[in-house]
Amino acid sequence: TREEYMNTLNGFKAKNNFFERNATSWLPLNNVDIPEQMDWRDDGLVTAVKDQGSCGSCRSFSTTGSLEG
Repeated sequence: TREEYMNTLNGFKAKNNFFERNATSWLPLNNVDIPEQMDWRDDGLVTAVKDQGSCGSCRSFSTTGSLEG
């Protein structure tokens, strides 16, 4: 199967019934006010988009992007 093929590629060795025994259910949160939308820029949680250009600093831009979210 596709799942078996992918497990072979990534080295994960699942035991019998691993996924069935370790399954979890998502439960909705009660009494929590979650906004319909949120713009992280309004709260200063992310910075503006940067242009890497052709300077070859892809590692720096990638690291910064992953840290900022």
